[in-house]
Amino acid sequence: MARKTSLESGLDQFQQESAKELKKLLDQASKALGDAESFSGDKAHEAREKVIALLNEAKGTITDKGREAVELGRETIGNAQDRIESNPWTSVAVASGFGLLIGLLVGRSSK
Repeated sequence: MARKTSLESGLDQFQQESAKELKKLLDQASKALGDAESFSGDKAHEAREKVIALLNEAKGTITDKGREAVELGRETIGNAQDRIESNPWTSVAVASGFGLLIGLLVGRSSK
């Protein structure tokens, strides 16, 4: 079984946390909208304000999680760059191997 990289683990965790948070906020918004149907006047206005606040909270949460994902991506790219810089010949060999493989596949498909 293949081991998950830190990026894959981080993205999985981000997806799970985001889905939970979004579901919670949508449930709260749905409840507030349901409550608003039975209200009139000031109570309806309060319910609408509560829904708007919940949606703004969701927007903020999603923005924060997006920043976390970007930071994780940057960290992963930095780790890859460090690894490439510390093993330049290995990186050249891997890149050459991929280039050769792609060249062979393209050459066969064009015949």
